[in-house]
Amino acid sequence: MTAGVETALQEQVNAIKSRIRRWVAEGADLRMARWQGALETLLITYNSRILPGDIAAATVPREAEAARFRLLHRTLDITPFVLVLFLPAAAAGRLRDVDPIRPAPSSAVAPDDASKVLVTSVTPGDRLLIAEISGHRPGIDILENGCLLGNYYYGDGEECIRDLSNIMALHFKPPAWNSGDYALYTENWFYRSAILRSNQVPVQSNNSYIHHPVLLGLNTIEAVFRLMRNVLLRLCAVTDTIIANANSANPYEDELSEITLNGLRDREPDQIASLNRYMETRLMGLLKLLKAYEIVNFKTFSEPDLRQVFRNLFIRTVGQGTDHVLKAVDESDNADAPPDHPPAV
Repeated sequence: MTAGVETALQEQVNAIKSRIRRWVAEGADLRMARWQGALETLLITYNSRILPGDIAAATVPREAEAARFRLLHRTLDITPFVLVLFLPAAAAGRLRDVDPIRPAPSSAVAPDDASKVLVTSVTPGDRLLIAEISGHRPGIDILENGCLLGNYYYGDGEECIRDLSNIMALHFKPPAWNSGDYALYTENWFYRSAILRSNQVPVQSNNSYIHHPVLLGLNTIEAVFRLMRNVLLRLCAVTDTIIANANSANPYEDELSEITLNGLRDREPDQIASLNRYMETRLMGLLKLLKAYEIVNFKTFSEPDLRQVFRNLFIRTVGQGTDHVLKAVDESDNADAPPDHPPAV
């Protein structure tokens, strides 16, 4: 962590301490105010991992926690107006002794059964949601200005997870949506679908541009390939992973070869062809997943006036995926270059 980041983090911590003093001066219980302050400190600690409208894990979940994390991805409907942080035992366990609402039992909770979910608004505010989704007293607590605003109790962690979207919608009411919100919401939803390989991820159809392309001023085929492109590029974020996946997936034929980082760096034609083949495979998989949702009538794309448009957009999207990976390869080289090294054009 750089000195500048440390300074910024300390300034945020100091601001939280000031709010705690203000809440107590206004009549909040000291323990409850400190509890909200501790949760807000966790949020700023892991802030770099959290994206609006998505869910991130504070630490790498263990095997049992990973199943719960996948369940959250599969179950939650997350608008672009909230930040959601999953706290596995390694992170949530630090809070057990200071939680004034759901204190730890006399016997220690098993490490794989102590996970929580923390939710707050994207815009600055004093309201915060903390959900206990483990087997120990599952429930949701709403804190505001250092006070307990309300709480909900459930029979088990899965019941709590199933109701979490409703509670988020109730306590974090969104402002008016704009085109950027529709885009982020739709693409986050479909990205989670792709990661899970599931056509059962919940979505608000009224706020999805793939359901209503007019929300972004698009027609249906434009909306499909905008969604395909942006999710494909997001799936290609880690170059080493893409290379490994491509080498596992590609059926090596005479014109294809194994992909290496150096080969991509040198723009080896046979390796570019292999990468293109992998992008075609991934794009076909995304299109099949979208088709499984039964939102878009793909039969219309077989009509004469749309068949060539579909083909052209497919080819262009494959090329954009390949270019994205090649650009990432070049940028990784520049990151290791001395400061006066000219940037790649």
